[in-house]
Amino acid sequence: MVHTDKWVENWGTCGGKRQSPIDIVTSAKSGKGKKLPLSFSGRCAQYNLTEPHEPLEVDVVGGNCAVSVDDASYNLAQFHLHAPSEHTLNGKAFDGEIHFVHASSDAKALLVVGIFLEIGPKSDPWLGPVLDALENVNSTDERSAAVVVQLKSYSSLIRQASRHCGVYNYPGSLTTPGCDETADWWVVQDPIKISSVDFGRLHQDLVEYRITDNGNNARPVQPMNGRKVTRYN
Repeated sequence: MVHTDKWVENWGTCGGKRQSPIDIVTSAKSGKGKKLPLSFSGRCAQYNLTEPHEPLEVDVVGGNCAVSVDDASYNLAQFHLHAPSEHTLNGKAFDGEIHFVHASSDAKALLVVGIFLEIGPKSDPWLGPVLDALENVNSTDERSAAVVVQLKSYSSLIRQASRHCGVYNYPGSLTTPGCDETADWWVVQDPIKISSVDFGRLHQDLVEYRITDNGNNARPVQPMNGRKVTRYN
């Protein structure tokens, strides 16, 4: 593992002007019409998880689903988890964050939806199969063996999470090396819940997969460098 402070020495883009994550200020300017312009289509119910490196990544293998905005379409490629959250809200970090990564047909542009995780009395039902799969991969004797995960609609999860709160949009980058500045970020303000037991499982997986020594795989927030954040309701 290369410490985040050293990334720029190996990947120059990591020192760029539109890096992610950022601290999101909830007084951000509202967008046109204020309505969230993301349109989801298709269904992806089947995902593939092999022994991860960094971050905890789950790839789409069954179905086809996309998100569209401003006449551009992006297909869901994978999602992954960070703990604690990478983005912060008014300077506050959450317990974790899920990134749903969509790619354009030529893979030159990305659209990423971020959802925060917050410890609560009970986990959102969507999380259970993901955490179970992580443990199954971690316990397998075949290091290259894959676990197929059946999941409920991720777009429904996003719609539900963003129903009564803001979604913040800004131009950014990947949060792991090489930090390519090709990401259109949409971060949901309100978190979904994860129980303390399930968060402990996630934290332990981060350690056992050797993604991190201390269970933290979050990049620190990066300078805004004059970028604008737009809020949609």
